[in-house]
Formats: sequence, C-alpha cells, structure tokens
Amino acid sequence: MAIADQSALLLDFDGTLAPFRIDPAKVRPWAGVTKLLEDIQQTGRTRIAIISGRPAGDVALQLGMPRPPEIWGLHGAERLLPDGRVEIDDLLPQQRIALDAENNLCKLQA
Repeated sequence: MAIADQSALLLDFDGTLAPFRIDPAKVRPWAGVTKLLEDIQQTGRTRIAIISGRPAGDVALQLGMPRPPEIWGLHGAERLLPDGRVEIDDLLPQQRIALDAENNLCKLQA
C-alpha cells in the first residue's frame, strides 16, 4: 500500500462543518470541528480548503481558528489564503451583478 506525502481535504461549510442557520451571523461550526481541522493542519501533510457561498472572511471568523485554512468564498469567486491574502476573480459585469443579487437575496432571507 502506497502512502502519499501530501493530501487534500475539500469541505463545504454550511451543512457540513456547520449547521444551517437563518441568521448567518449566528453560524458556528459543529462541536469539535475546529479542533479537528487544527489537528489535521498541524500534520503539515494535508492541504485543507473550505468552500462556501459566503464571503471567505465571514467563514474564517466563524471558524475561529488562529490560522484559518484556505477558504474559497462567494461560490469560488474569492479565495482567502492561509497567509491572509485574498484573491478575487475578475468577473464580467453581468456575473458580478448576478453574484451580488444572489448574496443580497440570501441576506433578505436571513
């Protein structure tokens, strides 16, 4: 059996790492999730990436980790790197309008 030197763990945030909540500000990870992610990070062998429709910075705050993993937010349009840098895709104007409309709808439903 071969053992990889590196691995990747890709996880969805809402409904997987944290329960769905009507008020997005009240979302917190399930008990033990943050500690488990920190333990995996400390091995140095697994690249963790969390994917969410939420802004990546919001997910990082909700996780409450001292060193958040890579987070892909806004349906993949935004990437928060573990070193704190943020990359945002250049979207076409109609894509930006649609994404903003979706985020506003989510806020209204909250």
